[in-house]
Amino acid sequence: MSLKLSKDESNFTPIDEGQYEGVCFRVIDLGTREEQWKDSPPKKRTILHVSWEIQDSNNDNGEPHILGKTYTASLNENSALFKDLKLWRGKPFTDDELAEFDVSKMIGAPAMLVVKHTDENKAKITDLFRPDVFKVKPTKNESVVFDLTDYCKEVSGESNSDKMIKAYDNLPEWMQGLIKESFEFAAVADSYEEPAKQSLKDIVDAEEIDDDDVPF
Repeated sequence: MSLKLSKDESNFTPIDEGQYEGVCFRVIDLGTREEQWKDSPPKKRTILHVSWEIQDSNNDNGEPHILGKTYTASLNENSALFKDLKLWRGKPFTDDELAEFDVSKMIGAPAMLVVKHTDENKAKITDLFRPDVFKVKPTKNESVVFDLTDYCKEVSGESNSDKMIKAYDNLPEWMQGLIKESFEFAAVADSYEEPAKQSLKDIVDAEEIDDDDVPF
């Protein structure tokens, strides 16, 4: 049997353009790879992916919409991550905060997300900022921070923990695929064994974010 598809046959309906309330529930270290832009020399880039669960908006399957954005893992003042975090926080970073920023503090933090459609009819976050008042509802998706360095230590036996192995096992397949393409994963590939599937937790505890109490 021959199965032929075209881009026009997709039944996926993206979230409408507009402004949405979202809660960060996933921060994923996708690892380092070498990338080249046009005629520039190849450069190594460590990638971070951040996901938000949209409040009161479901997809075709009745599940909450999830919007994500991929960043270079850098807090250089010209980086997209630095600029978005500054808008999201609603205040500038101190030198001490920039010296050692804990990405896990993003989990549970509310954000206002501006969404536009691309030419391929995909939803894209074009802007984000701190909400004036926002009461966070429980998220259906499990919150997770995936640290690839810790994962590699677990896979190689350097660490006795299996926390990151379990976290990896629960990631979407496309995220797992990108992680497998990283330099970090390649370094421990001989030790890698496909982990058994784990069940997700039901929900994340509800949390209220006060107007003057940004968690990161």
